[in-house]
Amino acid sequence: LTIGRASRGRDPLGSGPVKRVGAAQDPSLGWSLPTAGAAVLRNILLCLSHGLSVPSHWARAESPSALESSEKSPRSGTAPAWGLVASNLNLKPGECLRVRGEVAPDAKSFVLNLGKDSDNLCLHFNPRFNMHGDANTIVCNSKDGGAWGTEQRESAFPFQPGSVMEVCISFDKADLTITLPDGYSFKFPNRLNLEAVNYLSANGDFKIKCVAFE
Repeated sequence: LTIGRASRGRDPLGSGPVKRVGAAQDPSLGWSLPTAGAAVLRNILLCLSHGLSVPSHWARAESPSALESSEKSPRSGTAPAWGLVASNLNLKPGECLRVRGEVAPDAKSFVLNLGKDSDNLCLHFNPRFNMHGDANTIVCNSKDGGAWGTEQRESAFPFQPGSVMEVCISFDKADLTITLPDGYSFKFPNRLNLEAVNYLSANGDFKIKCVAFE
């Protein structure tokens, strides 16, 4: 896992230039990985291999069951095969959150959540390969004070099991803009009127390899 923000460098996966520095070096950021000890060690080694300091929060990783209970949508319902929780991101309007990772070969669904905290999400992004009667469909939603809003579905679905893919998300006071791996983008309303995004979580059949803020 690589995490970056601001300042010019090279893409940690080697595809080209990207603005990044080790945001994990900032002690104000709170990171936790809801994985077992061996998986935490693997991610610590990956972090060190990219020249980033290891967040102390990783020492107290949350359990998968805790993440599942806090993040489960009434319809997504996917137990996290691998997960990440990050807080204090302070993503501002106009900035872009770029998430790259590997989709599992037998993927059924995965989730990216953005917002204030786990009970207040401006975006619940849930690509479904085959889940809850949805096939090759993106389901988006919001959560306000723990209550889910109305789902929005997108038929564009440029995701392939077993592939490495990238999603870019930016926002303003009115909308979030989600750009998919094939370059297609769509909007989802900023129902919470958030002026900053401080929370990110990911779970399901998707292993994050890089998170960058531009």
